[in-house]
Amino acid sequence: MIECSFIGEVCTYLEFSRKTYHSAIAMLHYFLSKFQNLQLEHFQALGAAMVLIAAKIEETDLVTVENVAYWSERPEEDCNLMILFENHFMCGFDGSVPLTIVTTYEWFMMYHQLYAHSQISYNTSNMPIDDDVLRDMDIVIIESAFSRYSYSLLAAALFYRGFCNGNDVLLSRCTGYKKSQVANVELLIQDFRIKWKVGSLMNGTDTMETDEPQEERQWNQPPLALTVDELVCCL
Repeated sequence: MIECSFIGEVCTYLEFSRKTYHSAIAMLHYFLSKFQNLQLEHFQALGAAMVLIAAKIEETDLVTVENVAYWSERPEEDCNLMILFENHFMCGFDGSVPLTIVTTYEWFMMYHQLYAHSQISYNTSNMPIDDDVLRDMDIVIIESAFSRYSYSLLAAALFYRGFCNGNDVLLSRCTGYKKSQVANVELLIQDFRIKWKVGSLMNGTDTMETDEPQEERQWNQPPLALTVDELVCCL
């Protein structure tokens, strides 16, 4: 969660889009699913590297390593690590890195567009996204309890909360999911929204266990338990 907060701060300082922020978080999740045992002092460099990659894809202005590393605690040292992490991510993990990662944000915006098409007006600007939904979207990409769900399912649950008003047919038409499939996620979002409001996450209990069967977010290969030194040797 620390590195997610850092990514959010960097994206805010550099005025990057929400899409860039979500892309960086998704890339971070993917990287950590493959590359474990990172030392704590390297997490900011990793987060900064994911912001750098996402910004190069999503932003129109020129983004450099120095621009992003400036906001870390060790900018000079992190520049070199960022390049290392970026190269390893872009070169792939034994060829298993996806060419694109469709984020929760992108799934949600697609559902939102389909919703607009189902209405009289096709202009999505007439159907603004509520700030509470955007905050919930940030919660689901930060909290580890949601990592077991696919991005498309998380987006469907957010869409149901924001636009369906209990209309199960609309949910199915726009997302392909049924109410029974998003119900557990919706309840989990509600629980975390309450926890965030009362500030109880400050006590360190930032996960919530559930006995319900979960939809796993599948990656292509098992994690690679490498150290940074071993990673350097791989390049």
